[in-house]
Amino acid sequence: MNRTEIAALIVPRLRADQTGIAAHYRQHHYFAVDDLLPVELAHTIYRSFPDSSRMMLRKTIRERKFVSAQMNSLSPLLEEVVYAFQDLRVVAEIAEITR
Repeated sequence: MNRTEIAALIVPRLRADQTGIAAHYRQHHYFAVDDLLPVELAHTIYRSFPDSSRMMLRKTIRERKFVSAQMNSLSPLLEEVVYAFQDLRVVAEIAEITR
């Protein structure tokens, strides 16, 4: 699955509950969307991440996360997902929710 196809899954999910998501954002200044992607795709993405021993642990007061800067050394699906969120259609939906 490529970034365009993944973005095409994200946009309608954001639109489906845009009013509720926007209301939550206005009150809390963040939002999360359950079931943003189909379950099987979400599981495939999860399984595509490298073992944590191959990533760098970053710890701060605000967050604890594993990072990997070399996208070309990871599964191509992970790169496609990252860029799907930067698709202009997804960005436009998020802009509408957060304005």
